[in-house]
Amino acid sequence: MRPWRKLALAAILVAIAALGVESISSYVIYRNASRLDKSFHPTGSATVALLRLISYRFKGRKVVVWADHGPLFYPDPVLGFAVHPGQYEINERFDGQRHRFQLTINNGGLRATSYSSTQASRHMYISGDSGIFGWGLNDEDTIPWLLQARLPQYEVVNWSLTRYSTVHALLQLQQARAQIAPEDVVVLTYHPTDVETNVALPSLFRDFSNGLEAQLAEAQFVSGIDYPFGAFDDQGRFVIRRVKLSCFLRTAVANCGRVNVDKSAAMRVTERAFDEIIALHAGRLLVAIMGGPDSDPVISYLRARGVPIADIRLPASEPELKDEIATDTHGGPFWNHLMFTRLLAALQSNQLIH
Repeated sequence: MRPWRKLALAAILVAIAALGVESISSYVIYRNASRLDKSFHPTGSATVALLRLISYRFKGRKVVVWADHGPLFYPDPVLGFAVHPGQYEINERFDGQRHRFQLTINNGGLRATSYSSTQASRHMYISGDSGIFGWGLNDEDTIPWLLQARLPQYEVVNWSLTRYSTVHALLQLQQARAQIAPEDVVVLTYHPTDVETNVALPSLFRDFSNGLEAQLAEAQFVSGIDYPFGAFDDQGRFVIRRVKLSCFLRTAVANCGRVNVDKSAAMRVTERAFDEIIALHAGRLLVAIMGGPDSDPVISYLRARGVPIADIRLPASEPELKDEIATDTHGGPFWNHLMFTRLLAALQSNQLIH
C-alpha cells in the first residue's frame, strides 16, 4: 500500500474514532442532563465538556460564588448574620455552568424592592429564606419586588435572607412591633425545611464554612456567628437560644453544646414559634406555603389556629416548576413570577390588601 493511502486510511480511522468518542460523550451528557432535569446548551466539543464535568466531580460538587466587591455577609448579634448595604454583581459556577445576577441591599440592610423611594403610608413585611429573598435572581425578578410594583399603596419590606427561619421572623417582628400598624400586612413564608432550620439541626450547617455566605464574607465570618434557634426550657416554655455555627463544622471547637432534637420536637418548636408570632398581634398576618405535602403537620396546625394561608406551591403539572437557576436549585424568574401571582391572589381573596 502506498504511503499516502496509509496516511489517508489512518486519518479516516482517527476521524471515525473521534466521531465515536464525541457521539458517546454527547449521549452521556444528554442522558445526565435529562436525568437531572437540567437544560442542556451544547457548545464546542462534547468530549471536552464531559471531561470537564468529570473533573468537577473529583474536585467536589460545590457551588463557587464570588462578588465584584465585598464582603456581603457579616455576623449580626441578633439574627446571627446579615448583609452590608450596596449594589453587588454575584457570580456562581457549578458543573461547568456559569450564572450572574444583580443584587441590591438598601441602607437598612435589606434587599431592595424598588430603586426609588416609596411614599406609601402602609407597609408589607415579608420574611423567609433564600427562596423568597430571590437568590440567583436580579432584583426586578424577585417576588417582593413584583409585589412592590403591583401594590404602590404599600411599602414592601423584604426581611428574608439565606438560611433564615421562622425564629428569625419572630425576632424581626419583636424588633419592629412598635412600628407595625394594624393595617400593615405581614407575610410569613413556610417550607418544611424551616422545621429543621428552626432548631438549628447540625447537619444543615456542616457545609456552612464553604457555603455561599462564607464565600461572600471575611475569613472569620463563621467563627463570629451565634445562630438563633427555638427550644423549650425546663418548664416547657418556648425560648430562643443561640449556638455557634463553628460547633457544627468537621473541626468543631471544644466544649461546644450540640442541638439534638427529633422531628416531632422540631415540629412543636416550629408551632410554638408561630404561636409567639400570632400573640404579637402585629399587622394582618398571612402564611405563604412555598413547598411540602398537604399533610404537613405545621400547615394543619396553622389552619386549626385560623391563620390565613396562601398556598403558592406550583402544581406538579406546571411546566415552570422546572425553571431553576443553572448553578443551583433556586427557582428562576418564571417560577417566581407564578409564585407572585398566586401570593397576590391570596392577599386579595383574604381581603388583606386594599
